Amino acid sequence: MWNFETYLKEHKIATLDIGECLAEQYENIDTWPIYRPLATRSEKALFKLYEHLPPRMKQSIDGSRWYGAWKHCIENYDTVIIGNSLRGRDVIEYIQSRNPNARTIIYYTSIIGEKNRKDPRRYAGLDVEFCTFDKGDSERFGIRYLPYYYKPLSCPLAELRKENAACQPKQDVFFIGMAYDRAEKLVKMHEFFQAQGINDKQVIVKNPHQHYEEHIAKHLTDTHMTYEEIIEEIRKSRCILEIVQGGQQGISLRPMEAAVFQRKLITDNKNIVNSDLYTSDNIFILGINPIEKLKDFIESPYVPLPDESLEKYTPQYWLDKLMLLSCNNASFV
Repeated sequence: MWNFETYLKEHKIATLDIGECLAEQYENIDTWPIYRPLATRSEKALFKLYEHLPPRMKQSIDGSRWYGAWKHCIENYDTVIIGNSLRGRDVIEYIQSRNPNARTIIYYTSIIGEKNRKDPRRYAGLDVEFCTFDKGDSERFGIRYLPYYYKPLSCPLAELRKENAACQPKQDVFFIGMAYDRAEKLVKMHEFFQAQGINDKQVIVKNPHQHYEEHIAKHLTDTHMTYEEIIEEIRKSRCILEIVQGGQQGISLRPMEAAVFQRKLITDNKNIVNSDLYTSDNIFILGINPIEKLKDFIESPYVPLPDESLEKYTPQYWLDKLMLLSCNNASFV
């Protein structure tokens, strides 16, 4: 039995834009989007204007008009966990004005960056705990580090293994992700793969409002894939390609996907060696492993990991550690 399951007997948790699969499994956990869906262009324009207002101007406007249905019942929860789609401290102020004794936790599932609305220092004076998936951000901002969970691990691993075995790879390498600051690097990787006779599929999604040179733009798309479609592509591939955003040190979805679906990983994240998912048989590190050995790596068999190594990436493990370990944020209060 997980420790948090004992905790849940006496507590109720609200999760906002995070932990949906846990809410599906436990009756004392409920989940909502932080912000309600915006139906019209005018609503979207007004919200965009609101979220860019200086904090002092925001105080004169009722920002709760944008919030999800949780605003009507937040008083019923003693713990609130918020994902990093949060766009300002007004949400925290609203929660704490109506439920001042609630424990409030912000968990970052992507890197924070400098001068960003996600910066923990923007929440100074509020009684908030912070936790991040990224070890570099943990050290930079003095907040707790905890790897995020991988949602498919809420299902029995034996079921996933059976589905994996039924799907034979049809391509060597697959990449999916936003362009961010890595579009040029991804295109160069594609050209290298082609030159080496390596069959790859890349779905590089354009950054909004960004101009690209023609030789880069022709490799980009506006089309997003559903996660079910992504899993299908992973199962059709021998390897997953991971090119991380600049500065990222945390474990992203890609190493978890590789371990769960028993596919190899090609990555430029040198910190992967510190992960319990790392083995040299299954993970090729760009910039460390000899690039001339890449094709041999792709063609060599996958070496299965013990199931125990995946336990730390289950939703239950994540919530257990998030809820029951203390977090000191004194430097931001």
